Amino acid sequence: MQEEKVLEDVQNEDATAGITPEDIEANKVDIYRDYKRAERKVNSLLPEELTSQLDAVSDLGQFASANNLNEQQVSALADYLPAKEMFSQYVGHINNRKEEAKMQAREQAMADIERISNPETGLVVQAKHKFVDNPVYLVGGNLSFGEDGFLDRDSSSETIYYVDETGERKMAQAEDFDSVLSEVPIDDMIVQAEANAEQDFIANEEEKASVLLIFLHLFVEKLL
Repeated sequence: MQEEKVLEDVQNEDATAGITPEDIEANKVDIYRDYKRAERKVNSLLPEELTSQLDAVSDLGQFASANNLNEQQVSALADYLPAKEMFSQYVGHINNRKEEAKMQAREQAMADIERISNPETGLVVQAKHKFVDNPVYLVGGNLSFGEDGFLDRDSSSETIYYVDETGERKMAQAEDFDSVLSEVPIDDMIVQAEANAEQDFIANEEEKASVLLIFLHLFVEKLL
């Protein structure tokens, strides 16, 4: 009878009903702790051939009946299944935040690239100007140097447009440049900006998680 009561309580309860991203962020320590505790208990009470099936369980009563589970096992599953669902919500929340960070980085990169790229070549080109201390971005014209390091006049434009460190667009002759420092395709810069944003996001989450003892990848064993 107690087993039937447990099953009834689980069927009448939706662990994630009304949960907002703010709720998940505020309670992530409890969400992780409850999930790991419930997971440990289930793993200690059920054989591996059953725990390997838990991701597909949608009806606890049917699963319990089909596998002749006792009251203790059913009770453990009644704690585990909603905890797992809440943890899945947390993982989804983190992934959504990561994608938002990448999208913002992409939008910012595209805005920056539009200002410093050369639409004629599809590249972001940095060059050394003879009379400017810091590297500049070439935004118009083509600048080419031979293997000997000298200006290739035939392959270079007579007039070069560039943006200096202040963001000001200026014009110069090809002879005013010493060298091309780098050439990066626009698409590569956007991809790199997204990758950097993802790395920064993960590093930030790892730092917070280590403080809270819930870092999902490196500190799991410390919580067991």
